[in-house]
Amino acid sequence: MRALPLSPQPTDRRDFLKTVAGATAVALWPRIGEGAVAGAEAPPSSAEIVRRIVPPRFGPGQVHLGAAVRGVRPDEDIRERLQRAMAELSAVGGGRVTVPAGVWRIGGPLRLFSGVELHLERDATLRFDADPARYLPAVLTRWEGTECYNYSPFVYAYQASDVGITGAGTLDGNARESFATWKPQQEAAQVRLREMGARGTPVQDRRFGAGDWLRPSFVQFFGCRHVLVEGVTLIDSPF
Repeated sequence: MRALPLSPQPTDRRDFLKTVAGATAVALWPRIGEGAVAGAEAPPSSAEIVRRIVPPRFGPGQVHLGAAVRGVRPDEDIRERLQRAMAELSAVGGGRVTVPAGVWRIGGPLRLFSGVELHLERDATLRFDADPARYLPAVLTRWEGTECYNYSPFVYAYQASDVGITGAGTLDGNARESFATWKPQQEAAQVRLREMGARGTPVQDRRFGAGDWLRPSFVQFFGCRHVLVEGVTLIDSPF
């Protein structure tokens, strides 16, 4: 395969993928047009990719949120209770935090922690607050693949390992009338961030937030290892 040129400046994900795609096309062309090249390494099969996957190993702990949310009003925010349960379980080795059936208001971003599986029972819905101010201060995230500081993803894990979201429940972004309406206003910040990525502006200087209209991700695992998302339904995403 043709060697990729080394760049003195960091690039953004879109440019990197274009470069890799071009190099891959050059490398594969002899295979397609002229037969296999002697000594060329074949791409891995789907079975080989699956074989390489290391599933997460959650801790042995079990916390059911039922008692903590018993008697909660429909408009009452349970975010802090759920957040505390996950953080405390992670601190003692991890495990499963189970959310019972019901519609539960989450008044801001949820942070996931290493060793913890967030499990939603059937008919359990976490409905996120629609107020953008609740997703600040900004966190390190990616937007169109370019690293920056922006509104927190609704469900966010940073440099965590063995972490997951499972179950037959639902994550409801509730963003139809807030974040999801921002696309027509995002162009100025979008262009600015793309230019920052292209010229290698230090990530700590790529600051966005109120007034920039860059919609946050719904669920983001940033720099994480051994991640599982299984069974859950996501609706009404901000982006």
